Amino acid sequence: KFALIIGITSGIFNFIPYLGPIVGVVLALIFALGSPWWVLLIIVILFVIVNQIEAVLLNPNILGRELGLHPLTVILFILVCGQLLGVLGVLVAVPLAAILKVLTLRYLVQEE
Repeated sequence: KFALIIGITSGIFNFIPYLGPIVGVVLALIFALGSPWWVLLIIVILFVIVNQIEAVLLNPNILGRELGLHPLTVILFILVCGQLLGVLGVLVAVPLAAILKVLTLRYLVQEE
């Protein structure tokens, strides 16, 4: 009944790392409160599956293709920067990888 509202709101909040998917699933659960327990469980499972597909497969491939970085490089930069700097590291990981690629190509490859 409220699928479009939940989908749009979840999509908007999904831009916020970590917090966005949680807000989306909580919103969906609030709308489904009168439903049986198994419906709530299916909602949570679907949100987890979709968010994992997006985080592990789609985002690294899209960002890697647009920035000319290998998807594994994107994933590793996000993991390392996230471990070192927390949420801020996750936010700056991809731009930092792109900057390092440009600097490497400009200065190291140019000197050879």
